[in-house]
Amino acid sequence: MIDDSDGWSNVRSGKSTQSSILFRIYENQRFKILRTEGKWSYIDYNGRKGYMHNSVIKIDSSPKKTQASDAKTAKIIGDNIWVRNSPTNGDVVMYLENNTEVQLLGYCCNETIRGKNNYWYKIDLDGKRGWVFGSQLRFIDKKFDKVKTPPKKEIKDYLSSAYYRNIVSYWSFNGNINAQKGNSFYKSSSYSIDFGTDRFGNYNSSYNDSNQLSSSLGSSSFGNNDFSLSFWINSSSYGDKKIFKIIDSDDKYISVDLQDGEIILKLTTPGQYWGTNTNNYSSSNSISGNRWSHVLISFNFNPNSDDFSYRVFVNGRVSEDSRRMLNSTNFKPTRLETSSINSLNLDDVSFWKNVFSNSDYNYLYNLHRSTDITRAESTEFSN
Repeated sequence: MIDDSDGWSNVRSGKSTQSSILFRIYENQRFKILRTEGKWSYIDYNGRKGYMHNSVIKIDSSPKKTQASDAKTAKIIGDNIWVRNSPTNGDVVMYLENNTEVQLLGYCCNETIRGKNNYWYKIDLDGKRGWVFGSQLRFIDKKFDKVKTPPKKEIKDYLSSAYYRNIVSYWSFNGNINAQKGNSFYKSSSYSIDFGTDRFGNYNSSYNDSNQLSSSLGSSSFGNNDFSLSFWINSSSYGDKKIFKIIDSDDKYISVDLQDGEIILKLTTPGQYWGTNTNNYSSSNSISGNRWSHVLISFNFNPNSDDFSYRVFVNGRVSEDSRRMLNSTNFKPTRLETSSINSLNLDDVSFWKNVFSNSDYNYLYNLHRSTDITRAESTEFSN
């Protein structure tokens, strides 16, 4: 741009005020500086080139104007994003979380906010409408998605921060026993580990081995004694199968077993006077043989007593709700172990430091059910 009180500046054939005038640049017209030669610059204005004195040139530092998107859908970028009833200074009508998908109804009003130039987009979410600034949207029409949506590689790319921060540990078993978050598993022997096919048909992508695995959960991870265990399981046969042990100490632990298609919880605690007590609790929904099923067990500690209540979810449904586990005496998980698995496949095992509500569970189940998270692929998994 120019900075000339006359409102225009001459572009000349050479680096002198005596050189002939080729054309003029007027106020607010933008041009490119091709090179600077002393007190003069060689410029390009829509294909016309010549010399202009540096004293009348003003560098335009304003952000480049963003092109409006014609996408029909988008996802929210960030947590607690404000949605207004009108662009710029409208009242906030709702807050949206990261990865929430919205419909785009139109746009208006290009402006620059905190150095970012974009348009305001009118959105719709289940009948609720408002305006979101474009820098807080990731457009997901195919035309734009290839450029603007980065590949998703980890569990944190799929979850909002509100969910992600509650994960203590997550193991995907894609050819190893490392953790995507938290502490990795360690095996009990020097033998190599066998991995099977996961629910999406990927080879070497689920745990299928007799090696006993153990991982430290770290009791300091739990602000209170609430916790949950989530996993996918495929059992090729019925019978009594041991899956996990959630351990507080050597004499206080919860065994998670599969017995003739039912999830069985066995709480072992020190006796009041001697020995140990073991109480069995079973879920009502049966797990079918030779197919993948999702299980989530959520434990809720009552700080005013020594009892836990628990909930078991199987394949999107509540299997057992708010049953009491007696004499738990302030159970706090410190370690998770797999048992010597026989005729079982496990996948996407995660341990959480919160209790799951129905809506929280449905969110996690539907995410796992339709998305091969660690491969950034999406497919449909039928019931």
